[in-house]
Amino acid sequence: MSGTNNTGALAAEQMKKASRLESVVVARMAGKSYRKIATELGIPASTAHEYATEALNAYRETARERAGQLVELEQQRLDAIQAANWANAMQGSKTAADTVLRVMERRAKLLGLDAPTKIAPTDPSGDNPYLAASDDELRALAAKVAAGAAGDTERTEQP
Repeated sequence: MSGTNNTGALAAEQMKKASRLESVVVARMAGKSYRKIATELGIPASTAHEYATEALNAYRETARERAGQLVELEQQRLDAIQAANWANAMQGSKTAADTVLRVMERRAKLLGLDAPTKIAPTDPSGDNPYLAASDDELRALAAKVAAGAAGDTERTEQP
């Protein structure tokens, strides 16, 4: 009998914690501070923070699981499209071959199979690479350019 009472007490405590956890999340979403939430619920601020962190971690895990399920579903769809077009593509149908290639490209993007494109930063003309300079060097160069521009203005204004 005492085991049943302990189980009941444990279940009640878990339900109470779940209710508080939900209250903390709702209050945080409303913009309340942990201190304010703690005061309203009669719990320490550290517990309010712990509950919010626990809820956020559970949400992240659920989101990861759902994202994984969505990727799996998209892969199944791509498989079906590829299978439906494969034979025709292999027999020379340009339309079917284009469809299969698009499916393959989409699958590579979905799964992150393509290597990232390397981009070499250049000046606006695209001809010269950007300078590898420190902030101080760039400020000095900007001041020099500005001084040169001021000198050009003075020269053009003289008769």
